[in-house]
Amino acid sequence: MVSMALSVDDLFRYMTPDPTMSRLPSKLRRNRRMAEILHEHYILGASAEEIAERRHVTASTIRTALRQGLHLLRSGAKVLPNSPSVERLIRIGLD
Repeated sequence: MVSMALSVDDLFRYMTPDPTMSRLPSKLRRNRRMAEILHEHYILGASAEEIAERRHVTASTIRTALRQGLHLLRSGAKVLPNSPSVERLIRIGLD
């Protein structure tokens, strides 16, 4: 678990830095879902298995969403002003 004050909205903002890139509602929903999963895993400390059980999907699906979400965070961090909390989360996610 990461002790930092990042909300789901903060993560979503970094995952979707340019609204014109994400005009499709399905892409925004996907990014929001991944932000929620990242928040549950890295901020709240839930395991992939616990998240999967709550969302009625496989743990593999959650692990994939975690990888994709970290990739989007890295991309967004290049566009938006640096956030020490986001940078720390990205480093932890790469370990």
